[in-house]
Amino acid sequence: MKPFVRLALGLGLLLIPLLLTSQEVQKDQTQKQSVTFLVRDSDSLIPKSVDVVYNPAKGQDKGVPYEKAPEAKTMVQPKYPDLATKAGMEGTVWTKVSIDETGKVTKVVVTKSDAEIFNQVSIDAAMQWEFRPALKDGKPIATEVSIPFKFKLQKGPMVPDYTQSGMSPLMVLAEPRGGYRVMNQIPYLIGQSPSQSNAWYPESALKDRFEGMVFLKLTVNVGGRVERVEVMTHAREDLDSAAVQLARTWTFTPGQWNGMPEKSIIQVPVGFFLGKQAK
Repeated sequence: MKPFVRLALGLGLLLIPLLLTSQEVQKDQTQKQSVTFLVRDSDSLIPKSVDVVYNPAKGQDKGVPYEKAPEAKTMVQPKYPDLATKAGMEGTVWTKVSIDETGKVTKVVVTKSDAEIFNQVSIDAAMQWEFRPALKDGKPIATEVSIPFKFKLQKGPMVPDYTQSGMSPLMVLAEPRGGYRVMNQIPYLIGQSPSQSNAWYPESALKDRFEGMVFLKLTVNVGGRVERVEVMTHAREDLDSAAVQLARTWTFTPGQWNGMPEKSIIQVPVGFFLGKQAK
């Protein structure tokens, strides 16, 4: 092999690790993280999603890539504007966020927006973020990141339906430092509103000595009141009607979803039985 060929091959082998290292450093400059959270809106939880993409800009030393991009350690979701919710508006706001050497946000600028109504809430949210600052030569430096806030509404209210299979009536989360927290829980019957009569067994059914079971589907709102009643399994018309009227008088401890009181759907069987003595 000729000397210049050996020299070329040797240089090529030396340059390959350097090129790979350069590609890895460049790849590290862009980090993407998706965050999904729930925000209370009226009587229902409406999922809002935010896609967070970090694109560190050039820092104090132009042209020198960072060793480590800034990391968000506290993320605050923007409040969905009431007018936008009522109007069914969705969109994305792109912001440029300035971060100092301590990781504190010092400035937020909107660089692009699908709808102006989302701009200020995006700025307010971004100003409350906290970061682990970018590092260069092992030292924290000031930098900028690009954060797009995507506003998206759930199509229709998301109501936990405990009549569906797979829905656990109770879910508890153990806390890392002791104790526990109730995350999901069905509503519990605690009382009854005043009514003109407590004789819920229909006279027509008593006369016919008729017995049966009516299965009801109840929607219980965040105040613990029955908002809607549906008959899932019928007995006969008079028992169905009596069961519905009875359910409308009930008061519940509201259900919980993700640790918050929430509108829920539950199934309640109402039995009409005469008992041994009546027979």
